[in-house]
Amino acid sequence: LTSVVFALVRHHHASENALGVVVCILSLFAMAGLAMMKRSSALRLQTSEYGILARLVRADAAETMICGILSLSTLLGVALAGSLGWWWADPVASLAVVVIAAGLALRRPVVGERAVRQIAFTLSNPTTRNSLRGNRRSVL
Repeated sequence: LTSVVFALVRHHHASENALGVVVCILSLFAMAGLAMMKRSSALRLQTSEYGILARLVRADAAETMICGILSLSTLLGVALAGSLGWWWADPVASLAVVVIAAGLALRRPVVGERAVRQIAFTLSNPTTRNSLRGNRRSVL
């Protein structure tokens, strides 16, 4: 948030870089695909005997999606700054990511301490650990 305010006050804008644009495009598609796979795994985990792990995987999928949204906002900001001369587009796009992430966090709270303790207890059980190793392909 501080860097957004700094960029807006100083009229600082991102400069386009071919390698950076390529990395953002690859990241956008990779993160979106990975987030969908993680969400699908969370759904499968939820209906299995390891349902308690589904919350962690779902939270990780949301974080991965935010990563993809960050790549998209970077691409939009750089494209608008480069093509239309909108120097403020990149900082505003970054601010939009903050708003989106905050909205997701408010709608779906992060995995709480109690859930983490339950998951740690479940994973500390040797039977569960061995079972997870044996069923890795069918669950995930």
